[in-house]
Amino acid sequence: MIKNRIVSMDSPDVEIGVWEPVSDADVCFLLQIEIGPVGEEGADVFYCMVTTPEGLRKLERPGQPVIATRALLVFSSFSWTELFRVLDRLIASCEGHSWVETCDRLQRYFRWEYDEFTWAVA
Repeated sequence: MIKNRIVSMDSPDVEIGVWEPVSDADVCFLLQIEIGPVGEEGADVFYCMVTTPEGLRKLERPGQPVIATRALLVFSSFSWTELFRVLDRLIASCEGHSWVETCDRLQRYFRWEYDEFTWAVA
């Protein structure tokens, strides 16, 4: 099985590990995670929104009844410690026999930089 590792994390909305919300309603940000195989160079980028039930309101759009369909981590109460713990657990649960299988499993929780990419079969 291919073991996964987080190479890096970033967000255009908040400073990772530093930003602290004033209230749970402030928690709604895009998280970009580079994930790659342990012991190998390179990584692919995966995305998700991190939010709380109160922060989810920020994603509402007039005339659109559905707020999100996937790639959404909703915390009852936000903390960086809990986010990092959950990410480690989710990413570890997506180990596969190949990188293709691993990416397919990671897409259960995250959007992939190659979303809707079709693997070429030789």
